[in-house]
Amino acid sequence: MTKHAFINNPLHAVSIPTDTDLTYYSDSFLSSCFKYYYGKIQLVNKSLNQKVQLQISESFLSVKNTGTLIIIDYPNVMYTLHEKYKNRNAVIKHFYNFIKRHLLNKCRFFIVSKQVIIGDNNYNIENVFNIGQQLTKNKINSSYFLNESICVFNINYKKKVSSSTDDLLSWFICVNLFAYLLKSKQNPTAKQMGLKKLTFLTNDKQLFDKNLFGLTESEKKQHINILKDLSLSKLILNGVYYEMVKDLYNSSLVIHFLSKYVIANVNDTENIECNITVLLESLMNPTHKKTAKLYGYYRQNKWPEYNPNFKKHNFTKKQMLNFSYHNLNKKQKLLTQNSQLTSCKLNKMRNNNNGLKEYYYLYVFIKYVQLFLNTTNYDNQQYGDFFGSYSKYQIIKIIS
Repeated sequence: MTKHAFINNPLHAVSIPTDTDLTYYSDSFLSSCFKYYYGKIQLVNKSLNQKVQLQISESFLSVKNTGTLIIIDYPNVMYTLHEKYKNRNAVIKHFYNFIKRHLLNKCRFFIVSKQVIIGDNNYNIENVFNIGQQLTKNKINSSYFLNESICVFNINYKKKVSSSTDDLLSWFICVNLFAYLLKSKQNPTAKQMGLKKLTFLTNDKQLFDKNLFGLTESEKKQHINILKDLSLSKLILNGVYYEMVKDLYNSSLVIHFLSKYVIANVNDTENIECNITVLLESLMNPTHKKTAKLYGYYRQNKWPEYNPNFKKHNFTKKQMLNFSYHNLNKKQKLLTQNSQLTSCKLNKMRNNNNGLKEYYYLYVFIKYVQLFLNTTNYDNQQYGDFFGSYSKYQIIKIIS
């Protein structure tokens, strides 16, 4: 893969500090997501005088040649299934059989989980896989874990808190898969076995009543420090049983990433929809259309109810956007506050050097992916769905 294929191509590598011995480091799917996103990135252990340059793994490259890529919003899906079946064993059996069935059909799974307890029911993913195996008397072949056809990560805090970090990491994975598919001339919306090539299975619309890149009230109350309090583990098949083990290399990458991006307040939502919408419109407008109108909204109560710039014909794999931070930062510097953008406050998305805040950059691409993957209809027109997700009925139908 050439350097120009990555999302970003900086002059200097991003250095991620780690205390983990790098002697036996090997690239994985998740580390490849960071490589693909940053372009140049290295893990550095100063105490052992070690440094490794991240590369792209075969498990990442091969996603374009496999079946459906399914990202699961694990807590959201488990709550949806529990609401339907109200029985732990029924929930687990449906979920486990869904995973097993689609792995056999060459689908790939990417799951970021956290502690899920509903009433007296423990749905922590390690328990779900072990109980699922017992109920179905069917084991998932270890090869699926070894070749990363299924990647299950668990985010854990030392203290019990509510958090959106699992959502953010899931969307980070989704953005990288999306960009890679487009650059590989693959259509992320192409149907395979009734699902899109890239499927994000969630009922969460990611509305702007919360800031995805913000610390929750619980995290603030517990004085959470991501660098000190967060850890990442992954699910493996250890002979007969499924087991969560520390994922030390990826933990360093994830902790660094989240500490740099989760810097807002979960309630800091004023102006955010307008700011992100304007950035998206600016990104999607060809450079030769410098006078193209920017509306600064996705939907409003007066005509046009939906933003004309988000009509579905603008979202095709032929219209390849420049996903780099450099490109979006250049475009945002051309934006000026005016009477048409009264709901925006452009200085909120800029740092002290007038550069685009990095979390706004990623937020824009998360929303672009939602627009691209999802469709809504209005007045005989198709629009990208800014808040696209699956209904609870659809999730139950897909899994059951």
